[in-house]
Amino acid sequence: MKKIKIFLTDLTHMGLGVATESMPLGIGLIASYAKKVFGESLEIKLFKYPDKFLKALKEEQPDIVGSSNYVWNSFLAEWANRKAKQIHPHVLTVQGGPNFPFDDEEDQIDFFQHRPHTDIYVKLEGEIAFSKILEKFLSSGSQGVLSEPIPGCVYLDPKVPSSLVIGPDIPRIQDLDEIPSPYTNKLMDKFFDGMLSPIIQTTRGCPFTCDFCNSAAIYYNKIRKFSDETVFAELDYIVEKITAVEASIGQGTGMLSIGDDNFGMYTRDKDVSRHIAQKNIQLGWPRYVYCTTGKNRVERVSDAISCLNKILVQGFALQSSNEKTLKAIGRANMKLVSYSEQSKAASDKGLLPVCELIIPLPHETLQSYYDGIRKVIDVGNMKINTYTLQMNYGTVYRDQIYRQEHGYEQKFRLVPRDFGEYDGEKIFEPEMVATSTKYMSFEEYLDIRCFTFYVEAFYDQVFEGFIKFVLEIGLSRYDYMATLRNEFEQAPESLKKVRDSFVEDTVFELKESEEALFEFYSKPENFKQLQQGVIGGNVIYKHKAMVIGDCTEDLIEFVTHCVKTLLLKSKHKKDPEFHAMLECIKKTYYCKIKDVLSAEYSEDTYVYEGDYDVQQWSEDRKSKSFANFKKPTKTVFSFTESVKNFRNKTFGRYGDSISGRATILARITRIDRFFRIPLEIESRTNPDLIKVSV
Repeated sequence: MKKIKIFLTDLTHMGLGVATESMPLGIGLIASYAKKVFGESLEIKLFKYPDKFLKALKEEQPDIVGSSNYVWNSFLAEWANRKAKQIHPHVLTVQGGPNFPFDDEEDQIDFFQHRPHTDIYVKLEGEIAFSKILEKFLSSGSQGVLSEPIPGCVYLDPKVPSSLVIGPDIPRIQDLDEIPSPYTNKLMDKFFDGMLSPIIQTTRGCPFTCDFCNSAAIYYNKIRKFSDETVFAELDYIVEKITAVEASIGQGTGMLSIGDDNFGMYTRDKDVSRHIAQKNIQLGWPRYVYCTTGKNRVERVSDAISCLNKILVQGFALQSSNEKTLKAIGRANMKLVSYSEQSKAASDKGLLPVCELIIPLPHETLQSYYDGIRKVIDVGNMKINTYTLQMNYGTVYRDQIYRQEHGYEQKFRLVPRDFGEYDGEKIFEPEMVATSTKYMSFEEYLDIRCFTFYVEAFYDQVFEGFIKFVLEIGLSRYDYMATLRNEFEQAPESLKKVRDSFVEDTVFELKESEEALFEFYSKPENFKQLQQGVIGGNVIYKHKAMVIGDCTEDLIEFVTHCVKTLLLKSKHKKDPEFHAMLECIKKTYYCKIKDVLSAEYSEDTYVYEGDYDVQQWSEDRKSKSFANFKKPTKTVFSFTESVKNFRNKTFGRYGDSISGRATILARITRIDRFFRIPLEIESRTNPDLIKVSV
């Protein structure tokens, strides 16, 4: 019996190198389940890179091509199906993934009409639904698949192209161990190539109903789990493969991703964290972990991930603190005092949580945003990210009536780095975003975006010592940020140019339609700028990279100026000791971060000399007054071998162009891993390495 040949793709764009670095777990799980059900009757090949997929298409004739469809590769998925049809006209083409209008039949018809080379779409959970397609294919062939409804799938009726054929929904898999691990059965081995990072999934489902998230569908409301045995076996296999690859080719990824919607919220997650931490201690991998942590039971989440310390970031999904907004979007946040308690607990464990906000949500105004972010900033020990609302399929923000109700204006922008040219064809990935509502004007949106840039550039581990000083003079973290905002016109010209560039790029990246976006970036001169990383990247991280990478001295001078402005407003304004301490903080941070985003200066060593031991004061968690740390101090700041190794691998992977540095800031959650490390000068065996004193 002839085997059915299947190509499954989860493609990444390659316009600026690998845009999506995660291994294609989704298609791995689908392939693994299909192989379990149909055994040797199938020949399945998995693809991540467009060029390898195209080469295989030209050399072999698949019966079925299936492509994962996310917002970051949706048009690339259609490109894959189009190429398959061009080369093999009778191939059956399938798509599946969250980037689909699941509940609106009119939008589904529009979706297919804009993707004419996709025959059928797998809705929601894919393993069983795709197997139903295979079952029909085995009995009736390619044409037979589209002759009657397929459970879990939808397609345009070939006889009536404006009509849908919708199969009944399929119940979710109750025991996820029904899906064999694509790692331990070696389906994923080809992706351990030193470029892609592994991703695991320990649970599926989300109990929350946030209206901006397509995981909020009732279909996903119940939590399903892979067993402990499966999860730990996958982790063991992954670490063994990754460390072997790194030893063999001298290149690899330090990241492990966990694809759960709410990691840390469930009892078993603490055991998973311990297992990962043990691997990190024993083998030095993973070097960092990316995941979406739980949106509730924050104390449990903090406890579950505490053993991962600096290799994982805990997320606080606040989204808004405006009660009317929270009610409208279906969220119920913890009381702010709970965030404060958990932030302090995270600090005690050496963790830096991330607090996430979204604008513009319904009923959020400029005033309510600033009222909320003042409270959030003053909680302390949190990195704060304010995101622009993505109006994704599967959310109410795609509904025209809902958008009209709240006065939403939408634009389209390129998903950062998600573009490329494949077989002579330029492909781009747009995302629909909100830029104003009847509660928040576009000018107010830009005001918040600008403040978001200030927060990202100046409210960071880079400046925690300055912020601690502000607290010691009796003022608040928000006082620090408000002063930076208010004083920015007094900043050095280099910083103002970066700020102005940020605002210009924020407006420039927004296009009126998908068609306008495609037309603009397709022009040769604009496409060349995309390839150079000049346009089309993450605007926030691009300009943060410009500030920290190119303006270090001006940056430190300006922050010092702002903190001095606050000092002069405090009761300590005439105390020379406070002024002396501030100067010592400035010198210390210069030693730590000078040229920190330059690959060329990994050997540079700086010496701090001052009347205060700023480093010990910074590390003190008991909030002792800096007066307790007054002593003549001479400290060398240098990149240790481990830091050099980390920096060299990271710069080797991404480069130190503006695009590369922006990617580093986006991917490396703790920039302090790039800093020089303080060493007592007496412990140096080779003082000739000392290059600069400040």
